[in-house]
Amino acid sequence: MADSNESTLVAPHNMVPDKTYDSFPLFSKLPTEVRLLIWKMVIPDPRIIQLEAHSISRCEHAMVRVRSDMVVPDKCQNDDYDGSDGTICTGIHGMIPQDLGSLDAVRARLEDDDQFGFTSAAVPPPLLTVCRESHDVAIKNYTRAFPSVGAFAETYFDYERDVLYLSATYIQYEVAHVGDCHVMARSEACKVQNLAIRMSFQVEFPGNFIIPMLLRLFCNVKSLTILIEDCQTDVYENGMTQEQRRSELVLFEPIEIGQALLMFEAAETQFSDIYKGLLCESEERDSLDVDMGYLERKRLEDIKKGSVWNLPKIQWKILTTATFKTNFEQLQNDYELLTGVKCYRIHDTHKFTIDPKQLLLEP
Repeated sequence: MADSNESTLVAPHNMVPDKTYDSFPLFSKLPTEVRLLIWKMVIPDPRIIQLEAHSISRCEHAMVRVRSDMVVPDKCQNDDYDGSDGTICTGIHGMIPQDLGSLDAVRARLEDDDQFGFTSAAVPPPLLTVCRESHDVAIKNYTRAFPSVGAFAETYFDYERDVLYLSATYIQYEVAHVGDCHVMARSEACKVQNLAIRMSFQVEFPGNFIIPMLLRLFCNVKSLTILIEDCQTDVYENGMTQEQRRSELVLFEPIEIGQALLMFEAAETQFSDIYKGLLCESEERDSLDVDMGYLERKRLEDIKKGSVWNLPKIQWKILTTATFKTNFEQLQNDYELLTGVKCYRIHDTHKFTIDPKQLLLEP
């Protein structure tokens, strides 16, 4: 029989949690050095920030320009730009209601202005709003980033740790502007050190064309993640909305997710388990290959032309959510307990992460 003292260590499932430790009123009485160390320890892990570009089509003649931390040239001043006479825009398409009252004075907005504003679903790091002391610690890591003409910098971003995710739509914008101005200001893009891209491959725009084009803009990127798949599933993401998805993005290993889920299900339903614990590598990986030698040659060519950019470490991952990742790991754990089979992967690891230091080309 178990000792009576041991039984007291087992809490019943329906026990109400003790709320005694939900707060710590004496925190403010700790030495300042200790409090600052605590704030630093709870700074969030690196986040994946999905940036969306929105055409704002605004002319500074048409409305009062909102504050921005940087100046991006306004195309309405360009004599060669359709709809402009060099001093004021002439189109009236896309006017917003508050402009209508001053139509005669401002003459409206351009129909096809290529200026963009940037938004994301990223929630500001909580430390910024806990108190003044936590804010002072957090603000050393996070900057309100990605401003533009007529649009506030509204996304808090850690340039050294956070990953900037560019969707296929954003990349299409950049491709359309090759040889012209970029969608994002170069002075902002050059601060980003970690980049993730999702490409919709077309014959005329292969990856070996797109990647150097992006790296010319994001010239100081140290880590580039190519997303093999954007894994979305209502069943394992608890029915979250797209807005919620974008706020908790994480990277996942490049495996065949569907096959793995079927394997886990087979153990529960007693159907034949043909994979026996094998987590197969994604079949999409080879179609998203990158010629590192080609990239290095393009980089050296650009250096001679005065355009300097870094050749980053490249890896291939799947994009999903923290909710899905947690549920997947629980299913895998249940499968292993039920079958006694340990899940494993077979792959050549060097094929899934390429370090530019391995290249022998000299600048």
